[in-house]
Amino acid sequence: MAATDLIALPVSLDLPRPLHDDVQRHLEGAIGWQVTTSNDLPARLHLFGVGRPTAPVPSILVVGDGDEPAAAAVSALGAAGVLRWPADAPDLLSIASGMLALAPTATVPTLRIRGASGGLGTSTLALALGGLVAWRGHDVLVASSSDLAVPAVPTVTTLRGSRPWEAAAEVPGIPRLRAIQGPPGRPVDVAGPDLVIEDVLTGSPHLLVAATDRVGLAAVRASEVGAVVVVDRGPVDVAELAAAAGPRLAAVLSWSHRVGHAGLRQRVPASLPGSYLAQLSGVAARVARDIADRTDRTPTS
Repeated sequence: MAATDLIALPVSLDLPRPLHDDVQRHLEGAIGWQVTTSNDLPARLHLFGVGRPTAPVPSILVVGDGDEPAAAAVSALGAAGVLRWPADAPDLLSIASGMLALAPTATVPTLRIRGASGGLGTSTLALALGGLVAWRGHDVLVASSSDLAVPAVPTVTTLRGSRPWEAAAEVPGIPRLRAIQGPPGRPVDVAGPDLVIEDVLTGSPHLLVAATDRVGLAAVRASEVGAVVVVDRGPVDVAELAAAAGPRLAAVLSWSHRVGHAGLRQRVPASLPGSYLAQLSGVAARVARDIADRTDRTPTS
């Protein structure tokens, strides 16, 4: 990686004070990097302290003079690199250059799903779509910021330093579908699957889940999302919501107590009603075709 590629590099920090302030002064003053806390300028490198989490980008553990050695050793297991501060400060530029040169450039297709309100079964929908795509022959990872109806599903905080596909829980009955759970945002490392489905709380989704109520109607009208799934659960006529969605309407799901019980049995999507999966099959087919198209367009070595 050329040195010019590291000019004004956006970097995120998760360090205790005063270590945070000292590192930030060095980054912005001596190196010329940009410490960012905004999604508008996404970080390409993350520096974190002992006992704190890594990020979805290459992450370096910064160990201060006052950090307890045993705790630092545990945190180092989740780091792509370790830096003693301030002793190793002069080496930061070369360490980061080597790490970023090795960072994967290929991206896995990601489908972001968001509910217009809570209690719509958005995570259940994510698992259902994941299962349908997996049944079509693709490896799918569902990453959710809310509770997932999957036995022993791990959280992102337990996956530090690991690839989520390798550490994720298999969804019962669907060998090619796996799941992880944790805070909103991309998984730590998406190497492995053909598709990542994210159940997100905020941000710009690709698919919006809305109930037949005023909140759902307003969300559909205001959103520029590419596809809408309507859950027929509310006082608004489903035809009114479908009209607001227009050509973006992907599916209309009749609310069923079996959907809720499926989560309790932790057999999603295998125990969902057949009509529920049938309505979503068209969405899954389009997603599967998109994955196939991407694969066909990818040059082979």
